[in-house]
Amino acid sequence: MNYTAEASVTRGGRDGDVRSDAGMIQQRLAIPAELGLLKLAHERCPYSRAISGNVEVTLELVPSASAVGV
Repeated sequence: MNYTAEASVTRGGRDGDVRSDAGMIQQRLAIPAELGLLKLAHERCPYSRAISGNVEVTLELVPSASAVGV
């Protein structure tokens, strides 16, 4: 059995709202607060500031074991 659904997003994928055309699904979309905290910590970290522009850095948020039920 296949189902087809259509939905619309307003204001952007990570900062907006999504609503199915049938109105069965409505959800507010937002960037997780943890990502903002991670970015802020990186911007203020003395080590990160010292290597800024010299070393490529990739930030990744990894859930703790307690957050995933381990």
